[in-house]
Amino acid sequence: MEHIIPISWVGKQLKCWQNGGRKNCQQQDPLFNLIEADLFNLTYAVGQINGLRADLPFGMVGQEFSGQFGRCDIRIDTKQRKVQPKADIRGDIARVAFYMADRYNLKLSRQDQQMFLAWHSQDPVSEKERQIHQRTAMQTGRNNPFVTGEKSWQLGFATSGIGLTAAGWDNRNDTQVAKVESSSKVTGPIHANRNSKIYHRPDCPNYQSMAPANRVIFQTISEAEQQGYRVAANCPAI
Repeated sequence: MEHIIPISWVGKQLKCWQNGGRKNCQQQDPLFNLIEADLFNLTYAVGQINGLRADLPFGMVGQEFSGQFGRCDIRIDTKQRKVQPKADIRGDIARVAFYMADRYNLKLSRQDQQMFLAWHSQDPVSEKERQIHQRTAMQTGRNNPFVTGEKSWQLGFATSGIGLTAAGWDNRNDTQVAKVESSSKVTGPIHANRNSKIYHRPDCPNYQSMAPANRVIFQTISEAEQQGYRVAANCPAI
């Protein structure tokens, strides 16, 4: 799975990124790890296309640009550093951008806000997007309010920053919130093995040893356990 909104956009607004990039954030900032594993910003992607896209921002590519990828209606202009997604998912992308900016107090330029607002208007929420959102909401215990209609982005929107608080990580009950609060220093992302059904926290010895093809990423311990995974025996007690 790959990020919809490049994680570098998030990281570059954090101090840990300025002092050593993504690797430093992963090692030093538990909150970054939670943001990086936010399921609302993850989707399946074609490896070749994702590799070419890298961390290029979204934008509209000129008509003269003809670089496409077969049936994948996406345009990547490495010279202008822009990625133009197909028309019927532009609204989906816009609503993820609004969600990330609102939840984590991230800055969207006025130009990006205007572009995403146009995409949101031109490509309203579809039944497929609602179904994907529902599955993700069931796993995370929260909604993307820009998909459900609970919130509506406007230029200069005042972000909530709810994802910067412990309570923002699970709204199902106080017990779950307390669990997130007490374990936030060592959780997220959780690496789970789809074959063995065992998960590893960042403080576990074998956290990085899993083959990428076997890895399933969860945001919290509770999400992994709800899916039937159990903690590795060599992980320290918390």
